[in-house]
Amino acid sequence: MHVTKVNAAAFVLLGASTLTQAAGNQTDFVQPIQDEALGALEKAEPNAVLNRNSTCTLETAGVRRNWDDLDADQRKEYIRAVKCLLSSPSQTDPALNTGARVRYDDFAAQHINQTMSVHYWNWFSHQDDLRKSPVFDGSETSMGSDGLFVPHNGSIGSAGLHIPSGLGGGCIATGPFANLSANLGPVQPQQDGIVGVGTADKLRYNPHCVKRDLSSWLATRIYTEDAFLNATVHDTASDIASFQSEIDSQSAGLPGIHAGGHQTISGSNSDLYSGVVDPAFYLHHTMVDRMYWLWQALHYSQAKTISGTITFGNSPPSRNATLEDIIELPFLGVEPATLGGLLDTLDGPYCYIYE
Repeated sequence: MHVTKVNAAAFVLLGASTLTQAAGNQTDFVQPIQDEALGALEKAEPNAVLNRNSTCTLETAGVRRNWDDLDADQRKEYIRAVKCLLSSPSQTDPALNTGARVRYDDFAAQHINQTMSVHYWNWFSHQDDLRKSPVFDGSETSMGSDGLFVPHNGSIGSAGLHIPSGLGGGCIATGPFANLSANLGPVQPQQDGIVGVGTADKLRYNPHCVKRDLSSWLATRIYTEDAFLNATVHDTASDIASFQSEIDSQSAGLPGIHAGGHQTISGSNSDLYSGVVDPAFYLHHTMVDRMYWLWQALHYSQAKTISGTITFGNSPPSRNATLEDIIELPFLGVEPATLGGLLDTLDGPYCYIYE
């Protein structure tokens, strides 16, 4: 049994920390696939429940819901939980010598430290104006607004794609997380004008404000019906390797719906390492998890297959990951688990579905 650190699995854990998704107004092409996925799980349930190492069932599972579908009190409850993490002391071992000062930093430190060895906001609405999304409208029930306007020359996305500057670029302007401060990162930000600490000092204490530059220019190009169907039911995602490829890159030099999500938020999220300091990161990655959940349900016989090596982009070259590899999250103080034990939202430490 090997020990490795795999970010994808780490952020299945992080996504599981909330029973929310994000964004709103479910689009017509999403709901039929959602219904098909739930139907597949219901069909498999009689046999699946016999093989689980838990008492979880479809009937008892928590339900992760669209942010738009939550009422004001539910949204505020989630926001209070995030602020609790922002005000509670760090539990990272001081001997690890990181910049973590609060519990929220522990998650950032974990992600920054493992970026190169691993690694639900409903994206398919409000693409034409992300500022109107209930996630980013700056109201008291949002995850905060766009950043303050700062003149800059945009960001660099996947494969060198230049993303024009939006109407933000600076610190979060309004809402519950206005002027939010982060203690870690940025490491290698891709937004013009933001200076990173570099990989050699990636975990050092570096207080700064969380920045955003929402890009509807990019969102309208990557969050399309084709992109959704290509990652769920079309032959372009017939196995786990092609699913992974599909969500991370598209044709015409565009980023996939995973990588592109970070780049549509930009600012702090333009940094591969420390985009996690933005609370919107978790809603985005919960949507990534939802896409994976849909794919698994619709490809049930392949639901626990994996593909890829244990290093990011296979650099440096490394062996293929296995289901027996151990996922370690030392900055969070949780027990190690096998990769294979973290692949089912209805088994192991999890018990949730999406609606």
